[in-house]
Amino acid sequence: MTKGGTPEQALERHYRRLQWKFVVKESGRYEPLVVPNGNASAPVHRWFHLKEAFSCDLLRQVVADTRLQNRSSIRVLDPFAGGGTTAVSLANLTAQRTLSRVTFHGFECNPFIQLVAAAKLTAMQAPSKTFERLAQKVAASAHCGTVKAPAAPELTTFHNKSYFDKKDLELLLRLREAIYEEECGGANQTDVALARLCLAAAVEPVSALRRDGRALRHVPAKVRASPIRTFLAHAERVAMDMPVERVPVRGHVHLGDGRTMSGLSSQAKFDLVIFSPPYPNNIDYTEVYKMEAWLLGMFENASTFKSQRLKTVHSHPSVRRNVENVELSQLADVVAPVLDAVPDDRYTSQRRAMIRGYARDMAQTLESAWSRLRPGGDLVYVVGNSLHGNEAQAFVIAADVIMAEMASRQGFMIERIDIARRLRRRHSESPFLRESVVFAKKPEH
Repeated sequence: MTKGGTPEQALERHYRRLQWKFVVKESGRYEPLVVPNGNASAPVHRWFHLKEAFSCDLLRQVVADTRLQNRSSIRVLDPFAGGGTTAVSLANLTAQRTLSRVTFHGFECNPFIQLVAAAKLTAMQAPSKTFERLAQKVAASAHCGTVKAPAAPELTTFHNKSYFDKKDLELLLRLREAIYEEECGGANQTDVALARLCLAAAVEPVSALRRDGRALRHVPAKVRASPIRTFLAHAERVAMDMPVERVPVRGHVHLGDGRTMSGLSSQAKFDLVIFSPPYPNNIDYTEVYKMEAWLLGMFENASTFKSQRLKTVHSHPSVRRNVENVELSQLADVVAPVLDAVPDDRYTSQRRAMIRGYARDMAQTLESAWSRLRPGGDLVYVVGNSLHGNEAQAFVIAADVIMAEMASRQGFMIERIDIARRLRRRHSESPFLRESVVFAKKPEH
């Protein structure tokens, strides 16, 4: 017990002190929008569905709340582009003439997820009339065995007979090889990317695994899909959703680090920076979507896979990283009470490392956003707070208010923290256990 009560009570007082200067409200507008409502059935969004995305309808509400639809042209930046929800939503708003001239740039460090987002955006910018024909050709080559399956990836998941039928895995690999041969033969690059997206979308249905929260779960009774039929079903869906005419959205999704946004000129100024970073909730997305990336040949061995995991935001302690030298001097008073609340147990060092690393990552992201926003530009981020520790010593990482304080110190004017929904957990009644949409603005002068 500390002088002021338990560390958890001291932490809650710390959050209240940080929050008092900000407007906090619950408008109710964002509750259905911070989860992927509608994405699994919405055209283009549904080509590959990330369960961790926000809704395809969120951007429309943000554009209305920031009044960006009143501008003749807008430039939008998403440093954590994910599966392309922001990109596709912008394209749809442009096609519907809610917005006129739009430029979008996004960053995604995971090569597989970047492929998903880039393929969706490119297909809207330059719709293909040849994709369905290429997909049929790829499926025929795989079915007839005119292409040889490459060796199965080293990932142990593919070598477990309980997870994958040997013949099904061979067909998936033949599809991969057939796509590669079409690429070598000069096929349209958009068609190739879309074919790989469709192949990736077939991997989980063909397996005896299911994504469940932060892990892949073995489901022995699961009815497994046919590799080629599933690939063709996804290809048919892509062809059905393909726009008839190009959508006039400029820009693309970069494979790179959204914290630094390196490769994007600091001279390029944006009207809106919008993002939903990985939450500090122990989910390693490289691990969750590893089957698709390995199947597509994006990782050659355990070493390259680990290297990718080390590139990610410190939102999970799954891989050990050296954060002892992370400079937090200007944020020490913000982060120290969170570190003090970490209980002493076998996870102490990993949790403290995650908190330090996450604070540094978000501060860097906000600094990069500041440098790329025009004066008067808007910053909007969606983030969920998370509960850690056991029942007796549970503590909350209130990312929404911590990041708001960081943004304020960077120079942003925090307009409001809009609490989208309260998160219910058995071991905590903290008012800071919530998911929020935070609105900020870079001053005009």
